[in-house]
Amino acid sequence: MAKLALQNFSYLSQLSTLTLFVCADCNLGCAYCSYRGLPWDKRYMTLEVASQAIDFLMKHSGQKISISFYGGEPLLNFKLIKETVAYTERLRYKYAKKIRYNLSTNGTICDQTIINFLKKHHFHIAVSLDGPAMLHDKLRRFKNGRATHGIVVRNIKKYFSQCKNIVLLACLAPANFKYFNAIYRYFYGFYRKYKMPAEFSLVSWGEDDPRFALSKARLKDFEKVIERGAVLTLEHSLKKKLTFDPLDFTSYIRRLEKSGFIYGRCGAGLKSLFVLPDGRLLPCHLMLNRRSCPVFGNIMDLRIINEQVRLAACRSSLAMPARCRKCRLNAICNANCPACNLYYNNDNSIVYRPHCEIFKEKIEAAAWLKTKLAQSGVIFK
Repeated sequence: MAKLALQNFSYLSQLSTLTLFVCADCNLGCAYCSYRGLPWDKRYMTLEVASQAIDFLMKHSGQKISISFYGGEPLLNFKLIKETVAYTERLRYKYAKKIRYNLSTNGTICDQTIINFLKKHHFHIAVSLDGPAMLHDKLRRFKNGRATHGIVVRNIKKYFSQCKNIVLLACLAPANFKYFNAIYRYFYGFYRKYKMPAEFSLVSWGEDDPRFALSKARLKDFEKVIERGAVLTLEHSLKKKLTFDPLDFTSYIRRLEKSGFIYGRCGAGLKSLFVLPDGRLLPCHLMLNRRSCPVFGNIMDLRIINEQVRLAACRSSLAMPARCRKCRLNAICNANCPACNLYYNNDNSIVYRPHCEIFKEKIEAAAWLKTKLAQSGVIFK
């Protein structure tokens, strides 16, 4: 296929999000990591690649932009993060941009110098923590097998608690569903003391590993987790007067309250770009996994080498799949993830059915929660 100039596409004026995969290395060996075993020609991003990506974002985006530093463990390449932010700040006023910086970290690498930098530039920080030590250390250990929970919690309390915009990310592995109540209480404790919200996400990338495969039985178990989460969220909202919402019922309630057609569009390949250490481009970070790596171009030569890949991601996030058109929830659905479709079905236009079932369960739980809160005169924010 002939190479096409990346800058010639009108869709680029809609860019708002740039994710830099600044480091392919990681000091952990998490059991459910989907990036393990990927071949890398280049493991650490250089300022040359990062600055080229920043230049591109500045020229092809609106006023508000978001720049995320991702890995691996991005803080292994902290020097580049500092250099990239300094370069971006020099361009901020030239292009009249409002910039949000984001960082995803495993929480094991931190000191006061790092925190001072993150605070200065108002970073939004996501720290991975899977719950109590017995659950976290079962799946998230250093490569030498050493436990990580103690170090992560120490860094959260000593360093990350100094930051205003921080969220704790917990991956719910199928084997841990039965401990959901304990996990919920654990993160509620952080929320009460440090005002750190938590976000729970389902580990469903492990079809090659029976520990993480989402079987029909485990799908039913996760639906029970959602139901239990709605009950606990209601209890805390009524009794504690605190909105602790780790399963994100808030966004589902907002979908129910919206009028008109708001079919979920993630913007992969349309509003967002994901840049690998060597400059290769993917629609989003979720498309980087062991089964496929749909590269569509390279930021270094500003060329698209496979426009079909980029278009496929755009179309599947913009267009409604055929089997969804008869669904009564299609106007508010966000279950159509091109990356998940590609991973499980080898076709990003065929929806991964378990995600449909999860969405339906969450919408039903959100509707129940909204009704109960309304009956009690509570506004859920």
